[in-house]
Amino acid sequence: MRKSFLFKWIVVIWPLIGFITILIVGSQSSWSSWYPPPSKAGLVSVILLSYTLTFLFCNRLTTYPIRNPILLFFLITSLTHIGAIAIPGAFRFYYSRSFILVSFLITLTWVSIGYLLSAHEKSNKRVGFVPDKYTEELTLMENYQWVDLSSAPSLDEAEIDIISADLHGALTDDWRRFLAAASLSGIPLIDSATLYETVTGRISLPHLENRSIDEVKTQYPAYLPIKRILDMSLILIFSPLILLVMTIIAVAISIEGKGSIIFIQERVGYRSQIFKIYKFRSMSNFSDSQPTKFTKKDDQRITAVGRILRKHRLDELPQLINVLNGSMSLIGPRPEQHDFVTEYSDTIAFYPYRHSVKPGITGWAQVSQGYTSTEKSTRKKLEHDFYYIKNVSPWLDFLILIKTFNTILGGYGSRY
Repeated sequence: MRKSFLFKWIVVIWPLIGFITILIVGSQSSWSSWYPPPSKAGLVSVILLSYTLTFLFCNRLTTYPIRNPILLFFLITSLTHIGAIAIPGAFRFYYSRSFILVSFLITLTWVSIGYLLSAHEKSNKRVGFVPDKYTEELTLMENYQWVDLSSAPSLDEAEIDIISADLHGALTDDWRRFLAAASLSGIPLIDSATLYETVTGRISLPHLENRSIDEVKTQYPAYLPIKRILDMSLILIFSPLILLVMTIIAVAISIEGKGSIIFIQERVGYRSQIFKIYKFRSMSNFSDSQPTKFTKKDDQRITAVGRILRKHRLDELPQLINVLNGSMSLIGPRPEQHDFVTEYSDTIAFYPYRHSVKPGITGWAQVSQGYTSTEKSTRKKLEHDFYYIKNVSPWLDFLILIKTFNTILGGYGSRY
């Protein structure tokens, strides 16, 4: 308990120590002083804003499952410190490149060390689990030390920090008494379905089969109208770059061979409405009369230009037209072809509920899992989609945009 209390205090003062370090090291490197001159108060204010935003975004985004948090921290720190350069330039007041560089390096280091310390503290927590249908996958995760509670021991013997159990399942009276005693003793209880969702970034389909679909309802419905405004704003801001890239792609496709530049196909969208989706043509010898099928790896129908476009997801750019006309959003579950929707609606429970929000050009399933081509992988994709529908928020959308940006630049697919 004393160790946990000390760690909580370290968490509280850690950001403050980091900013003081920036002031001392930055002042030494820029002005050979132990503190910034009063005339540099404007620069210090900008650095404080960048530093605060970095910690705020990093701490909030790491509540979601992330494979490479250090890379995420690097991208966020870069964005906030680009702002630290842009603001003085826009308002024409003094700034120091060396001071901003020191701030960037220390901020990134401080956020990363803070995260690693928290992750280490978390990994030392012992989670006692009552075996259920989530056990096999949860215990493969290295987030905690897992303790099997096959039979309800005494609390003194358990030596656990958290207890995971299917709190809505068919527990015996002995188990209920044990969990009640644990709760009264101050040991937190967490539903195994909730823990599964937190650790994996998915909502279990078997869990939903015995529950109400209301558990997947959007937690922040007021955000959805704002999301539309943000979509339009982002397209408007980046429209010069978007038009330039789309023009280059159109020319490349037309030079490579004959055929239409834009490929149009019907997809199932919001509330199961059929709409026409637009993509850059990346395949040859393709017609709507051909049977619906998944694209295979090294598919011979994919053109040379199309291979590049698909690797970096640039073939999806014309779907910005769909965002502008309101049939899609920038972020959401990917729209599927009607034949696939019909097939999976018959075999996968609650599948049509993925259409309760607008489909997106990119989404949580795409950046977390990648391409799917089997029913098994589609079930996993649907679990990601349901997680997004339930947790849709500016934070989650921002995280998906960053991961998508990484995919576009590196062509790494879902390997974040």
